[in-house]
Parts: sequence; structure tokens; C-alpha cells
Amino acid sequence: LLAMAEGNWPRARKLLTSSASHADMPLINYLAAAHAAAETGDHEAVDELLRKGFESTPGSDMAVGLQQAQLQLSGNRLEQALATLVRLRKQAPHHPFVLKLLKTVYVQLEDWRELSRLLPELRKRDLLGRDELNELERTTWRNLMQQASADCRRQDAGQRSLEPLTRLWDELPGAMRRDEHIIREYSALLASLGDEAQAETLLRKVLRNHWSDELINLYGRLEGTKPEEQLILAEQWLKDRPNNPELLLALGRISLRNELWGKAREYFETSLRLRRNRETLAELSRLNAHMGEKDTSIKLLMQGLVQDSGLPDLPMPKA
Repeated sequence: LLAMAEGNWPRARKLLTSSASHADMPLINYLAAAHAAAETGDHEAVDELLRKGFESTPGSDMAVGLQQAQLQLSGNRLEQALATLVRLRKQAPHHPFVLKLLKTVYVQLEDWRELSRLLPELRKRDLLGRDELNELERTTWRNLMQQASADCRRQDAGQRSLEPLTRLWDELPGAMRRDEHIIREYSALLASLGDEAQAETLLRKVLRNHWSDELINLYGRLEGTKPEEQLILAEQWLKDRPNNPELLLALGRISLRNELWGKAREYFETSLRLRRNRETLAELSRLNAHMGEKDTSIKLLMQGLVQDSGLPDLPMPKA
């Protein structure tokens, strides 16, 4: 054990193995020797030492199995670790350490479907901190939605169906269907697949009851079936949030969809006065250029470029 503490893995393995037959608890020797063998990358020796440990002590299957899974994980032998943990879970379905190790393996394998099935058990057993678990759940369903979106794209263009993505949405736990990050991901994927109208309908319902600057930004980018109704609704929201720069940016974009050029410019300018933002600068500059005010457009672009580049204040020649 002292040799292990010093990192002398070959000596530790040799001493622990040779003394195992004389030890009161030979399992400890074999487990430690397997760890030393793993540190040298000798995976065959690891498996052999663990087998000897199992044979030396009746009822040690769980202890040996957990050590084996951990060593397989540390050696990046993910498929073997998964097989070990699945076997252990059949023996002890609710064993907390088995569940936590399974979580780690699924994440590293990016097996989001199996992880989604494991998450309720992790939550029920309170095995992770609330914030960590929420983020893990978010990551899991976000990746599953992206996979479903990829499935949609692989279909023939003329017969493309959104069913893989919409079916997955119906599978989401209630908490995730109320999570603004997941709602944004789902809406953005719907829009990227050509169904902006469905995405707009969903965001409209969500924003009525739960305000989010991130969602209103996306809402302003979407084309619903009735852009005039979008504008009326967004202007109602403005009554409660008159100084919200994201809402004003969205209103500018919705005004453009309604071909209300002057109103759009006014919304962009008001948004910029409240918060200088590269996105809003670009929208206003583009609009000015198309309205024939190219000098104003170029000036805005230059202001944004200088500001974003962090240039020092230096004297310039007079124009």
C-alpha cells in the first residue's frame, strides 16, 4: 500500500499479489493490485486479478464489479464498463453507485436515449445536485431533439415529415416542456426544418405566460401565418415592457415583415438607444441601405465595428 501511495505501481502489484494468500482479507490485496495494474495499462492483468479477488471471497460480486467498472472507465474501456454496470444493475436495480457510474458511461458514450431512461431514477434517488441534474436533463433532451431533427432531414425532401421531432416533444417530461432553453431549441429546430408557423404558435403561447428575452429574440425571427397579428400581439407586450431592447428589436423585424419600413426603423433606433447591440446595429444599417440612406448605413456599420473591436481612442485626420 505504501508503494501504491508512492506511485510505484509494479512493486505495489507484485507485493500485494504475492501476499494475498497470507492476508486476512485477500480481496483487499487483489482489488488494490488490480488498481496498480490498471495504472500501468495492463488490462488483462486487471481482469485476472479481479477474478482472483472474486474467487477469494464469497459474496464479493458487487465490490469486485464496481471496482472493475471504475477501472474500465478510467481506462476508457467504455463498452466493457457498460456491460459490467448493466450486469450489476440487474443484481441491484437501485444501487446508487451503480446508477451514478451508468450515468457517467452514458454521457461519455453520448447514449442520450438510455440516459433519458435513467434520469427519472437519478432524480427519484436524489443522486445528483438539483442544478447538475437539471443541466444533465437539458443536455440529454437537447441532443435527442437534434438527433430527431437529423432524422427528419434524412427523409426525401418531397416527403419530409416532422413526426420524429414532434413525437419526441410529446415524450418530454413536463418540466422540460416548460424549460425556456428546451423550448428555444425545439422552436429553432422546427423553423430550420421549414415550419416557422408552428414554432411561432408555440412561442406565442409560451410568451403570454412566461417572459424570456431569449425567446422574444427568436420570436422576432419567425414568420407566422399572419404577420399583422404578430405585430399587434408584440405591441401589446410592449405596453408592459416599454424599455425592453430585445422586444423592440423583435418588433422592428415583425414590422419589416409587414412592410412598415418607418415603424421598423423607429423600433430599431429605440432599441439601440436603450442598448447598443451588434445585431440591432446590423438590422438598422441594412434597413437604411435599402431605404437609400447609404451614408447613414455605413456610419452605423463603422460605429459597430469600432466598438466591437475595442480600438483605442486615437486622433484621426479631418474628413
